[in-house]
Amino acid sequence: GSLRSTIQAQRRSRATDLQKLMPSSGGYDCAFSKPVSSKQLLRLEVKIEGPDTGLAALRAPLTGRQCVLHSAAVSKQLHDGMPAVPVAFSASSVDFIVSLLDEKETRIHIKGEDVSLFDTVNGKCIERTTFDSAPDSWQDFVLTHRSAAPQGQEWAASSSLRADDANLEFQEASLLVGSTVTVIGELHRGVDGQLSMKPWQGEVKTSWRGKKLREPWRTSWERGCDEKGSRSSTPEVLKQKVFISDDEKLLATKEPEVEGKLRECAGGLGNFLG
Repeated sequence: GSLRSTIQAQRRSRATDLQKLMPSSGGYDCAFSKPVSSKQLLRLEVKIEGPDTGLAALRAPLTGRQCVLHSAAVSKQLHDGMPAVPVAFSASSVDFIVSLLDEKETRIHIKGEDVSLFDTVNGKCIERTTFDSAPDSWQDFVLTHRSAAPQGQEWAASSSLRADDANLEFQEASLLVGSTVTVIGELHRGVDGQLSMKPWQGEVKTSWRGKKLREPWRTSWERGCDEKGSRSSTPEVLKQKVFISDDEKLLATKEPEVEGKLRECAGGLGNFLG
């Protein structure tokens, strides 16, 4: 969809990019006089280390896997050709910590309530089955997390559910502990040096493939049509949430090797010219 294509257009940032963007003079252990922000959207590849200090990991309600965020829903088709209606729903999250794939020592704190999952693969579960055929834990989930019944109707009791041969659709999306994910948001560093990723709130002026960075110091006639193009392509969809996907297809594959070769070539050219 548009969200995925917008994120795919965003350049991946690595540990070296973060050091250039938010230099930690004196190291991360020293005190800083004021908070610092990346002032732009960053696309990072990280590992979900687990819940923040003092918090316990969650258990996904259907699969029982350890996670830091989950949502689960059960729906039922009441009438042919009409959208299914929710029968049960539950969602929960905890604050958690991630580490950069290319620099495990760099850890970033993220609030669970700020996260929106997209294109979930490994943490996704979809099953269609009758209530009576569902595992006991799934039946318990339906009975303890009932949604409001459609207007003018009442949900059946558990005995009626077991006698109903209509299929229910069980869905779950979770952010699993230990998974490798793509995350996009605005990076912040507090006065204590702690890094955190938060939803982007301001104007997007990040580097997009095939497009130049906006240069606010130029006059309007110098920027010309580039500025108009920048405004029209502002990815408003990336505001207000930290977006995370565990789809491995979004992760870098051969890019590090290519970038390494380019650096070698650039170094060799510099030595030749020098």
